[in-house]
Amino acid sequence: MSQPQYRNIYGIILMLIHSLALPMLYVINKYVMKFIHSNQVVFLYKSAVLVGILPWVLYGGLDCIRTKRLKLHLLRGVVSTVGGLMFMYGLNHVDVASSTAMNKMEPILVMLVATLYFKEQLSLAKIVTIALSFVGMLLTAYQFIGWDGGLYFPWMDSAHSSPPFNYHYLILFGAVLLWTANSSIIKALGTTESNRTQLFYISVISVLVSMPAALCTWSWNTVGGVTIPWVTSVQSIEDIGLTSQLVELILLSALMHFLHVVCYFQSLKVAEMSVVIPFDYSRLIFGAILGYYFFGDVPTFSAYVGYTLILTSGLYLLRQTSAGYKKKA
Repeated sequence: MSQPQYRNIYGIILMLIHSLALPMLYVINKYVMKFIHSNQVVFLYKSAVLVGILPWVLYGGLDCIRTKRLKLHLLRGVVSTVGGLMFMYGLNHVDVASSTAMNKMEPILVMLVATLYFKEQLSLAKIVTIALSFVGMLLTAYQFIGWDGGLYFPWMDSAHSSPPFNYHYLILFGAVLLWTANSSIIKALGTTESNRTQLFYISVISVLVSMPAALCTWSWNTVGGVTIPWVTSVQSIEDIGLTSQLVELILLSALMHFLHVVCYFQSLKVAEMSVVIPFDYSRLIFGAILGYYFFGDVPTFSAYVGYTLILTSGLYLLRQTSAGYKKKA
């Protein structure tokens, strides 16, 4: 077996680890959110990630944190973290498989931004991909197709036959829109900033931005007529609603986040993109299995059709893009 083949196999393994780690992150956080607010979950696991990566980021000294693009780092940190807060809030009210499928809309939206903002060529394959993905998203968010094969529309059906629309899908979609903006900023930062520099600033800013949102959801105390934060009365982690089990789960969540990021980018680095990217769609399968195993989630028939459309459109675009690169070569 040649070296490129070994690299591709290694890349596939890394991509599968990433595809499993991300739904695991959702499952862990969804369970933890049964006990503490989603804002607290985001702040705590982001803080754990920051503590974990600081030794690696600063290993070579402070040169890696010097930057002339601080405003862009700040913008990215705010956009990414607000997206994370929104996504975790939506995840608390939507099944894991559907949340994972909504997340797969990001590369489609990135492609749309690249076409509209960066003036990249809009091909027929891109148009088909965008159309199928948005139809898939609608089918995932609302039960247009029943298990009996019938069609159900909110503006036509009576209340007993038309299921209520879950507005939390809109929150998830808003989060994905913000993450799309985040991906565009990464593209701009990548021309001058190293991965370590970006990782340092996104981690620090994520903690700072999520902290106020988390503090607002913890309990407040009044002493002498003056309201003060919960911090003044904390004697142990139990005082802020954390048990040792929750702390362990949050640390595991941070580890899943780290694995998902590192394995994804390392996979793209060592292997051919056209080989490994299709395996990223396995996270839809992992999300469905994990959601059913841990929470008993059973997506609607309409959602399954939506997942299929999102997956098919992404693979179709990848195939068309790969064919275009081969013709140019």
